[in-house]
Amino acid sequence: MAVPAKLLFLALVLMWVGSAFGRTHFMLDNLSSFKVHFVAALLFSSVVFWFLRQARWALSAAGLAAGTWAVAILPWYLDADGPEQSSTSGNIRVMISNVLVHSSSYDRMVDGVLEVAPDILGLVEVDRDWIDNLREIEAEYPF
Repeated sequence: MAVPAKLLFLALVLMWVGSAFGRTHFMLDNLSSFKVHFVAALLFSSVVFWFLRQARWALSAAGLAAGTWAVAILPWYLDADGPEQSSTSGNIRVMISNVLVHSSSYDRMVDGVLEVAPDILGLVEVDRDWIDNLREIEAEYPF
């Protein structure tokens, strides 16, 4: 019974590690959205290993859960300055653009974004070339 549990746990750990490399591949980026789920699954794994009398595996799973919680989740709740307040009157500027993946009007898009200065920017049909050519606005719009 312990061998299938160990294999499932190792698969979970592999996905957990892969989630840290979201900038390298879009599939790994999908995994980075599930930090809370990884903590829950690791805690569940810890309980399973505890019942199987696999103390080292149980402690490993609990340690990974605690580390993930402390590094990836806890900071969401410890923002010392509170939520950032906008100096505007409550209006939010949203800019959404379908850039057409085969287009190469990178400078035109950067200029438009800098001119509008949106609070939220959504770009559709963005590929690696677009991301590489939008580095100028990456500091203001990192996602």
